[in-house]
Amino acid sequence: MFKGLRVPRSRWLVHTLIVGTVLVMACGWVGGNPPTPTPAPTAAPAGSPSPESKPAAPPAPSPSPSPSPSPSPEAVGESYTVAEGDTLATIAEKFYGDSALWRRIYDANRSTIGDNPDSVRIGTTLRIPPQP
Repeated sequence: MFKGLRVPRSRWLVHTLIVGTVLVMACGWVGGNPPTPTPAPTAAPAGSPSPESKPAAPPAPSPSPSPSPSPSPEAVGESYTVAEGDTLATIAEKFYGDSALWRRIYDANRSTIGDNPDSVRIGTTLRIPPQP
């Protein structure tokens, strides 16, 4: 009938456009009726178990943590109340027999003493860690 007239075929058409670093894509159905989506498979009704599914096993009970033993008095160390004339070095000498171990006492009591180990105040109670 109309020899020169072309009938477009049904097909997907993809348009792309690059703007700067962004890629824009658009898809559309051209010609004829658009394809009909296929329905998703339906799940079995809630009450009927499928032959493939098995009931879930209950979770295993978590083991209760065992109580940790309380530290022995030797591991905790002793306490000492700072007297007049005391320094961390003299206290280390009294407890450890070595004044060079003053830093061990300071590190254990930094929150009580503060940033300056020379600012130990009379009446302050210090925790003396166990001897190394």
